[in-house]
Amino acid sequence: MMHDELGLTGIDAVWGAVEVTKRALGVMRDENPKTGQRGGVILFVSSMGGFVTTPGSAYYHASKFAMEGFAESVAKELHTSWNIHLSVLEPGGTTTEYLGRSFKMMGSRHPAYAAADMPTNQMLALLENKDIRKGFSSADDIARAMWELVTRGEKIPIRVPIGNDAWAAVVDEAGKVKAELEALEPFSTSFGGSLGSEARDALGELTQ
Repeated sequence: MMHDELGLTGIDAVWGAVEVTKRALGVMRDENPKTGQRGGVILFVSSMGGFVTTPGSAYYHASKFAMEGFAESVAKELHTSWNIHLSVLEPGGTTTEYLGRSFKMMGSRHPAYAAADMPTNQMLALLENKDIRKGFSSADDIARAMWELVTRGEKIPIRVPIGNDAWAAVVDEAGKVKAELEALEPFSTSFGGSLGSEARDALGELTQ
């Protein structure tokens, strides 16, 4: 893939989200209090691809990871008294043009990846099966999820999988990460890096 093709994968959308967030935060933080309002909610529409990766979509996943990392970090910068909440929606399969007109092969492919049993080709074959799309969520489902998330009167999480497929994939991936980290504990903790109890407690509060 050439660098000038990156925008087609969603990289440009990350910068769009950054600029909109900066302006929305300014209104919620500085202007709303002047009218008696306090806080607000900023929703990012990402994908379960911001937490779970598949072969053949490296730049797409990079754009989603970037958006989610940005949202999570900014959310931790906000004072709780501002009552501003950021949340990333992670839909699964959705009946949009992602697998239609928007689905394009980028650049030329190296012949080393041409075999049918290569992971990317297996993934492409799966995506070409229109039967898997029958259970996809609709755009209306995603819009309804956005509305219900902010009006249900419960805590607004930083990440929200949308759809049975997204929830199952994210939970499965989180379980794999947890198991891998637990197995790595003896190795990872053998290289020093102790912060001390006070610093560790402070860092824990800042990363919640």
